Amino acid sequence: GLTPNTTYHYRVISEDICGNETVSVDAIFLTLPDTTLPNTQFTSAPPENGTVCSQSVDFSWTGADDITPTVELLYSYQIDGQGWSSFSSITSVSYSDLADGLHTFEVKAKDSVGNEDESPAVCHFTVDAFGSPPQISDINVTIGQQQATISWTTDKPATSQVEYGLTDSYGSMTPLQTQLVTNHTAIITGLIPDTTYHYRVKSTDTCGRETVSGDVQFTTLLVPDLRVTSITIPFEAWTGSAFDVSWTIANTGAAPASGTWADRVYLSADDQLGGDKLLGEFTYSGGLANGQSISRTHTSMLRQSSHRRCYIF
Repeated sequence: GLTPNTTYHYRVISEDICGNETVSVDAIFLTLPDTTLPNTQFTSAPPENGTVCSQSVDFSWTGADDITPTVELLYSYQIDGQGWSSFSSITSVSYSDLADGLHTFEVKAKDSVGNEDESPAVCHFTVDAFGSPPQISDINVTIGQQQATISWTTDKPATSQVEYGLTDSYGSMTPLQTQLVTNHTAIITGLIPDTTYHYRVKSTDTCGRETVSGDVQFTTLLVPDLRVTSITIPFEAWTGSAFDVSWTIANTGAAPASGTWADRVYLSADDQLGGDKLLGEFTYSGGLANGQSISRTHTSMLRQSSHRRCYIF
């Protein structure tokens, strides 16, 4: 509890078992100066680089020092470089008429011997009390058979959501994406092929100002319809002997088939599909135009003796 950079007098006293006391002569020492700087931090302030949606902004702060108690620290503050206030015990301040735009608030502590925090607590923030709602542009849609991907941009960070339906009353919407972005994407799934849908996009900025686009329409794509139109197998096959299974697939739908599909060939003891032996699974990635067909052949072999009628699916 000594004061830094201060001269103190002292003497030592000793007493033996019989009560005989000896007192030393007076001596002095000088405490070291306090050169440790205090530290300052906010206890309440806007988020760093955050946005405030009104002209009123409040700040509060505290400090710490290795010698001076917190309650005895003094503080000075300024906003937007307009000049530091006089040091005082004030630990909060409010502003009620800040203009829209970027602002910087700083505060620093000073201890009892005059050491000042050389790294003041700093808060950068933006006031957006009178800003406009986000402006939506560049709405685009990528259409599939049962889904659509909607994209758009805004001139300021905002949320993302799409309303959609079979009429301009909509009735459905994508989950709200709360992340504030300027490039937006929403995916609509579970759509009906070859069907016209209405949609509109919605974005809300950090201050709750919402913009909704006008009505837009898209029509989902037609779907292919792959059917097995014929199967060719031998009249009989023997255990341990190879035999060919051939089949024809036709696209009877209104749209070309693309991507990859799989054909499965089963051996069955009856004319009902279920619980049967899988002879093979065969993928195909060549695509198939609507109205076109392809033929495929698989060579298989019976592994067990079976003198009975069998079916191929």
